[in-house]
Order: sequence, then structure tokens, then C-alpha cells
Amino acid sequence: MKETVLEYLPRPYDLHDRTIAKLKLADGDLKIWMEDGLTVMREPYDLVAGYLLLQRVDLDDCQIFLLSKEGGFGKFKGKKLRLKDFFKKYKKCTFLVQDELHGYKQVQFSGLLHLPGKDQPLEYNMTLRYKGDFLYMTDEEAPALPEADPEVPEAPAEE
Repeated sequence: MKETVLEYLPRPYDLHDRTIAKLKLADGDLKIWMEDGLTVMREPYDLVAGYLLLQRVDLDDCQIFLLSKEGGFGKFKGKKLRLKDFFKKYKKCTFLVQDELHGYKQVQFSGLLHLPGKDQPLEYNMTLRYKGDFLYMTDEEAPALPEADPEVPEAPAEE
């Protein structure tokens, strides 16, 4: 049987452990600003100023799951909201991105949601679908993508 490996596609920037400070919907596009920038995915892993631009966001198919308070296992309480309804209800909040997953014309962020006046964050899962492109908007030229993971040399044969 033929084996085919799903290739890892390196990204020029990473959002892991970055905080989404602001989301703004304008003319069908969604802009996402990080509190302290985007992590460049090459050594020395600097932060650069910039924002994400998702073109032609499909608001009817974007949602956020608000889950239980951080850290719990087992049963949980939660709710699912369309992103546009979330914007109406929660004006000022921040999202710590712990995971960032990309699929065809969609991105999913999960992590901790900090709401004003609440001591303990909620876990969240946000799915954003778009019909245009996912763009990193920065002042710097796009970094060269990291090389694929180098092959690990085989251990020498024991004598």
C-alpha cells in the first residue's frame, strides 16, 4: 500500500501565546490585532507589529463557543454564538490564543477569553470562515519560511 504523508506547511508568523486585543469588521473583512505583535517563525523569533486580515468573512458561518471556566474537566456549561452576536454582547474582551488551526478558507483559535469584570477566564473556541485570503499585514517584508524539519540522522550501528 502506498503511504502519503500530510505535509506540514510552515507559516511565516505564529499566534501561539499571543493575545487578540481587537477585532474589527469593516466592508466584509475582519481585522485582528494582537496585543504585542506577531511572532516571526525564524530565529530569533522576534515580534513584529501588524495585524491579520481575513477577506470576505462569512459571518453566517463564523461562531464562537464559550465554555466553562479555565481548567475544568468533565461536564461543562457553555454556549455557541454567531460571531456577529458575540460582537453585540461582548464589547471589550481579549483572547489568549493557545492553539491556531488552519483549514481550507477557515481558521480556528482556541484558548482563554478574558471578559471585563470577571476574575477567571473562560475557555473558548472560535471558528472564522472566509471567502478571500488570510493575510498577515506587517511593516516588514515577509520572512523567508523555515525549511522543512531536517531529517534526523540514523544512529550509528552498534558494533
